[in-house]
Amino acid sequence: MLAYPALIRSLTLIGSASSFPEPARAAMRARAETTRNGGMEAVLQSSLERWFTPETRRRRPDLVDRVSKTILGDDAAVHAAIWEIIADFDVHARLSEIQCPTLVLVGERDPSTPPAAAAALAEGIRGAKMVVFHQTSHMVQLEAPDAVNRELQQFLSGL
Repeated sequence: MLAYPALIRSLTLIGSASSFPEPARAAMRARAETTRNGGMEAVLQSSLERWFTPETRRRRPDLVDRVSKTILGDDAAVHAAIWEIIADFDVHARLSEIQCPTLVLVGERDPSTPPAAAAALAEGIRGAKMVVFHQTSHMVQLEAPDAVNRELQQFLSGL
């Protein structure tokens, strides 16, 4: 987006942040090391706990099973490298460069990219709209797919 703004007509950011505080960066680097040393199994449970509310994990074992299989199928070296990259991510000072219509979606109980991080995005991007989904965590598109789709359809129909 920032590298090629002319190619982007609109932007939807789901469970996103423009920067992270140092404790979160340290946790990401630790997650990378845990993955590198223990494989995907070593981060499965903590990922599920961050990504889904306890209610969703209890109510939707089929969803948790599908996501678990996906996580376990990931390449641990690639997963670790991605966390190291994310730990250094910081585009907060450049948010004002984003000029396209932007929708920011976040789960109210997301510990990875909490509503405060989404609010920073929405405040930094002129005209951005932010929607907080109640009783959801990081994977709002899986926990509340109908609500997410309604917001996406409304946003896209307004373009």
